[in-house]
Amino acid sequence: MSSTTVSFIPDLHLAPLVEPPQYITLAELGYEPTADSPIAASKPFPLFTAEAVRRIRSEIVHPDTLANHMFSDDYSPCVIRGHCPERAPFTYNAWTHPEVTQRINMLAGISITPVYDYEIGHVNLQLGPRGWAGLKAEPDLPEAQGQIATQEEILPTIFQVPNWHNDSYPFVCILMLSETSTFKGGNTILRKGDGTSYICPLPPIGHAMILQGGQVTHAVSPTDSAQERISMVTSYRPTNPLVADRCFLKTVRTVSDTETLQKQWLDYRLRLLAERILKGTGSGQSVDSMSQFAKEQAAFLEESVRQIMDPVERIPTNTRGGYLDWREAQSSMVAV
Repeated sequence: MSSTTVSFIPDLHLAPLVEPPQYITLAELGYEPTADSPIAASKPFPLFTAEAVRRIRSEIVHPDTLANHMFSDDYSPCVIRGHCPERAPFTYNAWTHPEVTQRINMLAGISITPVYDYEIGHVNLQLGPRGWAGLKAEPDLPEAQGQIATQEEILPTIFQVPNWHNDSYPFVCILMLSETSTFKGGNTILRKGDGTSYICPLPPIGHAMILQGGQVTHAVSPTDSAQERISMVTSYRPTNPLVADRCFLKTVRTVSDTETLQKQWLDYRLRLLAERILKGTGSGQSVDSMSQFAKEQAAFLEESVRQIMDPVERIPTNTRGGYLDWREAQSSMVAV
């Protein structure tokens, strides 16, 4: 793969930000402001150009990506995870580029950084009208040519009911990779403090929104089964290591390669501890304050291990098996 294929070039791939950012605050939703940021969510903003979207999609739909990085459970019908950077170098370079980071920080209202590689470029995937055959670098639109897939093929990838949850990480950036102009449903819904809902506007393709998803309970509204919906989520935490770390794993363990996730999780927590020790201790502190700091970090380490050991309530499913069966059937037809 050539370097030009994987290089993220802002002049070509970063969409211009033509309007001032708009936000929904935690207070407007009836939540107490957090120490991290008063922003609950941003309104949709341009992030990547059409060419960048095409390249990101091409890495998602590669057969090796789908065969090795597709996961599902009873909350998440079809996700692609852990393909960055090995199978998605352009996607990885896009999300980690300094100019993208600068825009994300501006929209979040705080300096944030991707938690670790496994949480860069998570994909929520709902098949379009042509099913697996329609999953290409270009969106599967209702008017596109090709044989319509059966509902049996498409339904396992569809959110049947709103999947209310809080994210495992404090902040997420949600990027839309499908054409939404004809969407029915598929909106991100935020639960307000009084129990009512706020329906976020659908981001156009290439647009994104920032959500303080660890704080705000949210869901995706059910969509029409005849439309493709592919979104990409990168998870963030505050850059300042002394900010309380509220990350947890219970929403992602059943849709991950467990060994890879746990290694990156523990490496992240240990590195964060090292940063805290460098910034949070010093000769000018009292014995009492240093003792309290040590106790807090001991609890932090215990929680780090507990997150990979405690049982989870979500139940793994086998959407990947359906894809592999479809691919095998296609190969048999070609052979005949």
